[in-house]
Amino acid sequence: MKQRLTAIKNSKPDYDAIGKHLVDKLKFTIRTQHSLPLNWPPSGGDGLAWHETGLLLDSLDYRVIRENNTVNILVGVFSLPERAKIVLWLEYGTDEIPERPLFRTVIPNEKEYILEQLKSKHID
Repeated sequence: MKQRLTAIKNSKPDYDAIGKHLVDKLKFTIRTQHSLPLNWPPSGGDGLAWHETGLLLDSLDYRVIRENNTVNILVGVFSLPERAKIVLWLEYGTDEIPERPLFRTVIPNEKEYILEQLKSKHID
C-alpha cells in the first residue's frame, strides 16, 4: 500500500488531458450554443457567429507551456493568424459585431474540473 501511495504522490497531472478537455468543452459549446443559455445575439449578415464559422472548430487547440516550476495551459487558435483574429472579434466584439464570449464563458465553468485533476495526482 505504501508503494502505491508513493507512486500516486510522485505522479504528475496530465496537463495535456486538461488542455484537450477544455478544447472539447469549447467545441461542444459552439455546436450546442442554441440550446444553452448563453444570451449571445444572433448573427447578422456578417456570418461570424461561432456556429457559422465552422473553420474555428478545426482551429481550436491547446498548448502546455512549462517554464521553471510553472505550467500554463493555453487554449485558442495558434497556427492561423486570420482565424485567431476572428476568435478575438467574436470573443470581445467590434464596432460592428457584438461580443459572444465563448472562452470567458466556458473556461471559468471548468475551474472545478481543473482543480480536481491537479489535486488527484497529489496526496497531502
